[in-house]
Amino acid sequence: LQAPRRSKQSRASRSSSALLPLVGISAAAASAGLVLSLASLLLLPSAPSATIQDAFVASPLVRGSLRHASGHLLLPSSSSSLSSSSSSSSSLFESFSSSPFGRDRLRSSVGYGSAATADRHLAEEEELASPASSAVALRSSPSAASTAASSSASSLVWPSPEAEARLAEIDGVKLYPTHNWAPGMRPIVPASHDVGVPLVIGVAADSGCGKTTFLRRILGALGTEVAPGHTAVGDVMTVICLDDYHINDRFGRQVTKLTALDARENDFELMGAQIEALKKGQAVYKPIYNHDTGNKDTPELIEPNEVMVFEGLHPLYDERARSQLDLGIYIDIVNDVKFAWKVKRDVAERGWTEEQVQKDIAKRQPDFSQYVDPQKAYADVILRYEPASSGLPALTVKLIQILDGSFPPVFLKSNFTLPGDSGELRAYDGNWLGRPARIVEMEGFFQEDILEEQLEAIEEQLEGLESHPRGLLVEALLKLRKSPGSDTGTGLMQTIIAMRVKELHEARRASLER
Repeated sequence: LQAPRRSKQSRASRSSSALLPLVGISAAAASAGLVLSLASLLLLPSAPSATIQDAFVASPLVRGSLRHASGHLLLPSSSSSLSSSSSSSSSLFESFSSSPFGRDRLRSSVGYGSAATADRHLAEEEELASPASSAVALRSSPSAASTAASSSASSLVWPSPEAEARLAEIDGVKLYPTHNWAPGMRPIVPASHDVGVPLVIGVAADSGCGKTTFLRRILGALGTEVAPGHTAVGDVMTVICLDDYHINDRFGRQVTKLTALDARENDFELMGAQIEALKKGQAVYKPIYNHDTGNKDTPELIEPNEVMVFEGLHPLYDERARSQLDLGIYIDIVNDVKFAWKVKRDVAERGWTEEQVQKDIAKRQPDFSQYVDPQKAYADVILRYEPASSGLPALTVKLIQILDGSFPPVFLKSNFTLPGDSGELRAYDGNWLGRPARIVEMEGFFQEDILEEQLEAIEEQLEGLESHPRGLLVEALLKLRKSPGSDTGTGLMQTIIAMRVKELHEARRASLER
């Protein structure tokens, strides 16, 4: 279905052209005893044809959008005439809603004047960073056709009377209907196989922190791979994105006026229960937040694996979820570095200005400070990025290892300067938010022409990695030398953490074999 180009007619003429189809809708609604708000009706945009208009209005998504606009349920799903209309035209609506024209109309119906305005707002709202082009994505992005065929909006918003009426509880766990549960689906089920006790890792970070490359380094250390999908699953490791536990879909958050960083928009009860179940060797039906459509898709079955990684905004926020982690990692980026990175990404990839980037960071900052940043007090190891003393783009990358945590610390035999004088490595004991810590930091850059020599010098000075064969650190870093962060201390510190994960996994596997 090809939608026609948007007309350049005035707002007044567009509104008047929308009234004809709306008269029929209003009459039908009135005969059914429904009360329709005139203000909300005027938010309904005109459509390219009467057929698409009918499908558009009858769909669950637009019933939800109309309700979103006024705060009332205007066209309830219990209406038999609308249900039959929606059923007969679902494929047409899916084509319509996946087209640029349709997306523009859907966004307009919840209060945006144009697709460009909506795209900019939703990009500011969206928690996922665009993956770096040189990094191999862990999550696949389905085609528009497959997304339209498999993803649908629920029209529910939590909290609302309609959603509260459909709230269920199984095994002491509340099932928010916004998660789009299938009939008879349970949140926790028996697993199909036994993997013993999984190694459970939490990686907390804001968007744009390089989580994908970091997880690639862990996979490399474990000598395994994952199959790209919504949830990346491999023979040894499964990576779960905690965005899936958002309570509302993208349109729902426009109603609640809460960001995805806000704890009230995340289902910590279900998250904690399912992490606990997976650690016990059970399987779960985990919700899905579809980043391509903004919808909550039907939950997927996740089996336990030897290593379970939970990455996202809040893996360390909730005490129940946090208590199940064998290792908690926090990626800490100071604002100056975050701004520089976002400018580099968003100006090139999204066409933003520096002013728009600054506005985006400022908008997210209150919720980030309240709900995300405090988690670094609970981490076992913190990877921190600061500007170098010489200024950006040079960095000082710190590996902050909590001495009473679960991360066995590494140290340096002595502080030293890299061959070629392009960087310095330092180690010292310090304090991190009231907890004793051992800190290793690198300031400056690696030089590509003498990279191997520099890495060998670091391996010679490092203490605490003796259980690994000599040369393994160098080999791992050279293998991903083109990945983001490989020219600074980022790749070095990420690889040290990855090697520690390998040690923990091998120790867990050995204990199970005994």
